[in-house]
Amino acid sequence: MTSQIRDCIVHSGKQLELAASNGEGLFDPRRYGLPPVAFSNACYRGFFVRYVVHKKRLHVGEVRIGLDAKPGDAPALEGTQPEYDQDRGFFVYPSLDIAVSFTGGILAGANHDWYFSEFDHPAWPYRQVYEMLFRNGLLEKTFERSKALGKLRSEFSTGSVAHRSLGEIRSAVDACLTRPYT
Repeated sequence: MTSQIRDCIVHSGKQLELAASNGEGLFDPRRYGLPPVAFSNACYRGFFVRYVVHKKRLHVGEVRIGLDAKPGDAPALEGTQPEYDQDRGFFVYPSLDIAVSFTGGILAGANHDWYFSEFDHPAWPYRQVYEMLFRNGLLEKTFERSKALGKLRSEFSTGSVAHRSLGEIRSAVDACLTRPYT
């Protein structure tokens, strides 16, 4: 299966991939009358989002979305008209500032290591991992999980990861986090 384009989240000046979430209230274009259409094998759900944490609040900064509309006919999103990316076949809603009332956890990472991608946990392949906890869109706490997960990767690599079950890896990673992520 083709890897899917991930949402990203900008936090403290770092752009991170949104690896997983556990909670309610992330952006859904359907709530704004924008039914997404898959525009690529790498984006079956039909959209991806750039979230921004600014002054501890979670916002949508940009949406890229496949729509069943012709360029120039796509509806506005919160007063913003989209641009059409002819090369990629999707609409771009730039420079948005839509407050998101998400409550739950977001697991985000950077420096993806493709060697570890096959293992069954969304945090596992990233060299830098952050866990962010939100309540009604307000960032309450951020945990930097890179050292703990790096230590696990190192422990599991010595003696070969092949001797570890996926369940064992998942349990060990979950033990480093405040909640389970899938």
